[in-house]
Amino acid sequence: MQIVVIADGITQTEFQDKQIPAGVIVQFVTTIAEAKTDSAVYFYLLEEEDFIRDVKQIASLPSLVFVHAVSTTLKNLPANCVRICGWRGFLLQETIEICTGEKNIEAASKILLGLHWGYQQVPDILGLVAPRTTALLINEAYLIAGNDVHQKQQIDTAIKLAANFTTGPFELAEKIGLLKIFNLLEHLTIEDKRYSPAPLLKKEISNLGATS
Repeated sequence: MQIVVIADGITQTEFQDKQIPAGVIVQFVTTIAEAKTDSAVYFYLLEEEDFIRDVKQIASLPSLVFVHAVSTTLKNLPANCVRICGWRGFLLQETIEICTGEKNIEAASKILLGLHWGYQQVPDILGLVAPRTTALLINEAYLIAGNDVHQKQQIDTAIKLAANFTTGPFELAEKIGLLKIFNLLEHLTIEDKRYSPAPLLKKEISNLGATS
């Protein structure tokens, strides 16, 4: 099986860390223009903002495309796409979430089994399941911290000890990218106000904008 992975360097490394089985040939590229056009499957793992730029090329690819699409549902994706989460660390999970229509599920299953990846089909909801849960937990941690940034390390330590987690919510937010968490929360708030970003989170996002 030949696959093309369109991703940045860090995500390419995570993909390789999944341990590619013998007989699977992978082409790693950073832009869709570099991708071979006769591959058995594609993984488009660039930012969702890049998807808007590349959507016509994605739709024209001859095979199934696993697309990093946390805030983009199937109705806004080409028919050859499968939604997955490409946030830092999510590809390395033992079981990844996928979302696709009935037309693609058999082909998607065959590809993932060929890669020896565990997977779980999830509903076509905004944020998928794991990313929206992660965003909510991080937001709750920000609410607990209030306006005191000095509590962040204490909260991380407390949650790691209490829940036997290897990473605290603030450490996880930094790994994924705070802006990604904030953007998903903003999208989710439209349907459910409990996802409204915490004041401290808004403040930190505002500070990011001021320094960029």
